[in-house]
Amino acid sequence: MARKVKFPLDLKDGYQARSNIEEVRTYFDIEKIIAQFHNGKLKIWLEDHYLPAEAEQVGALDGNAPDLAQRLCTILGVTDVPTENVDTKTVQTIQKREECRHRLSQYTTNQILCDMAEFAAFDQADLDALIEEGVKEIILCNAAFRIPLLAENRTYYGVGKTVAVIESDTPIDFAARGIQFVDMPFDEAYLGIVEKKKQRERLDARRAERRDYLTPDVLAEFCSTLMLGKIKFGDYLWRDQRSWADGFYYETHSRLPVMSSSLHANITSRGEIVIGYGKPKSPYGSTDIMLFTDKRGYLVDKNTSIDVCYSDIEDVTFQTGTDFFFRIYTSDGQVHELYRVSDWTPRVRLDILRLFLLVMARLFGYCQYSFTDREKAILKDVKLRSLGQKSILEYI
Repeated sequence: MARKVKFPLDLKDGYQARSNIEEVRTYFDIEKIIAQFHNGKLKIWLEDHYLPAEAEQVGALDGNAPDLAQRLCTILGVTDVPTENVDTKTVQTIQKREECRHRLSQYTTNQILCDMAEFAAFDQADLDALIEEGVKEIILCNAAFRIPLLAENRTYYGVGKTVAVIESDTPIDFAARGIQFVDMPFDEAYLGIVEKKKQRERLDARRAERRDYLTPDVLAEFCSTLMLGKIKFGDYLWRDQRSWADGFYYETHSRLPVMSSSLHANITSRGEIVIGYGKPKSPYGSTDIMLFTDKRGYLVDKNTSIDVCYSDIEDVTFQTGTDFFFRIYTSDGQVHELYRVSDWTPRVRLDILRLFLLVMARLFGYCQYSFTDREKAILKDVKLRSLGQKSILEYI
């Protein structure tokens, strides 16, 4: 038969009684005895140490009795220990702490954390109460907890399947707020926000590296090559040129073409450099225009007025046939749409317009669009003299 392992009683100053009742009397601690009465350890210890009468009397005690402390002292033969300050409220506090300790012990064997059981939260209401009390070190137990970001200088310990829910649209500098998390993950939504920021930081670093290469002159050559379907001083990439091709010169423009006064003012005030444009060949001063600068794209006619920053573009979609559409989606949630798309098909190849905008979005924004094999093949053939005959694809 396996030998029964006897556990000690926890007493004053960390002393553990293992041998006899005299140790209990010498190192007596009324609050620890009450705690071990409530968790059942006291009765078991007495039985293990051949004190059946005392064990029976302890087992018969009412845990809510107002004189519980005095009765325990009497049963254990302890004298000269003041118990008048150990009132019902104190006993209830000790009992609650032991109940928390018992619940906590189901999720962790860490003794340090178990000794902090009174500062354990098992649901959001518990956490809110501990925050209100000003507790600085809190155990979060086996649940999802909304972390109050205004409660600074706190340390949260996770046990069980605990998740810290962070209600923020941007990453939080927890170190600056004095907030620490130990052994618990963040919720998936917040992790996504953090990862998005990291991705943007990586993209910013890449943009900074290629800023010296992607000058307005490079962008102008790229823009004209795509819109005209022809390499500068070289071969045609395709023979499907459209009518709006006047202002694609493979270089930047020092003067602005005829356009509406409001568009002229916008481009001038923003300090943008025109890298290419297309207009109708009408001699009557039409303000319809498709114009690209080093920062933005403009598509304007009597039905449409699109003014979009490349860095804001998230996607571009189009469809021809019976259900025409051309839509530019931006990071602010807006959809910029060409109206009467059938009027634009003679002006510009919509697939090439879409490709140009997506390339610029990838170069200067946070667009995550993945180019198709066909699109990669087109871009690979766009060799730019201003880049030493390299393809723009190498910079995306």
